[in-house]
Amino acid sequence: MPGVGERGAGRPGHEWSDGERTFLQAVAHLMASTIDRHGHEDEVRRLALHDPLTDLANRTLLHDRLRQAVAAARHDCGRVSVLFCDLDGFKHVNDTLVHAAGDAVLVALAGRLRQEVRAMDTLARFAGDEFVICCPTPPVWPHGWTPRCAAPSRCAGVMARPRPRSG
Repeated sequence: MPGVGERGAGRPGHEWSDGERTFLQAVAHLMASTIDRHGHEDEVRRLALHDPLTDLANRTLLHDRLRQAVAAARHDCGRVSVLFCDLDGFKHVNDTLVHAAGDAVLVALAGRLRQEVRAMDTLARFAGDEFVICCPTPPVWPHGWTPRCAAPSRCAGVMARPRPRSG
């Protein structure tokens, strides 16, 4: 298949002029730069809204999701549950072991919690060993049944399970 600037790349029997080649190369470069910029913007946005260690939502994203959930609940007569989780004794882990061990505990716990929340919930790392879960509950479900946010009981179970030691 003929490429830019090759005979037959445009109309049959047409050969690109130097000006046309330059123009097409500039357009191709501009398109590639735009695609790269969008990729970088997405990455910057992700980094600005997520915790770098756990990749959970950070305080900024949590605040926005809480604001949205409360506004939706007011509008639709729904509910919002907010669960605050703090690891008891976590300071001892960081003080007696290397911080990498504490980081490993936080990453593992974040993974466990992530498996327990619904897609509509927001799981965030609020601070060092503190996590927050925002659970919006729509006002109307089929057959008049209104589910409660099950995250508290599920997440309490996750946090209570011991983590096996590696090594």
